[in-house]
Amino acid sequence: MADGSNMNKVLNLTLHNAQVDFHGFLKYSNDINYWINNTWHIPALQNQAIGLSFIGNDFILDGHGTGGLDGNGQVWYEYAEDMGNIDGRYVTHVV
Repeated sequence: MADGSNMNKVLNLTLHNAQVDFHGFLKYSNDINYWINNTWHIPALQNQAIGLSFIGNDFILDGHGTGGLDGNGQVWYEYAEDMGNIDGRYVTHVV
């Protein structure tokens, strides 16, 4: 992923014998209604909602010491003001 990318959809990757190279930031869109209605729920993890997951074996995630994930938290904080946590609010990533 080059120099910063936008994530507009839920992404569940199954990887085997692979390497994913990240360069820059991966930023979630601010489309709260999409995320509330489309995140992947895992009941075994206290029904947490997930927007990005990596599943499989023998894979490497390499950020090369730069960038990171931007879950657009400020948008969520403003949306959920005085409501607490919102069902569908995602955990930014799960490995």
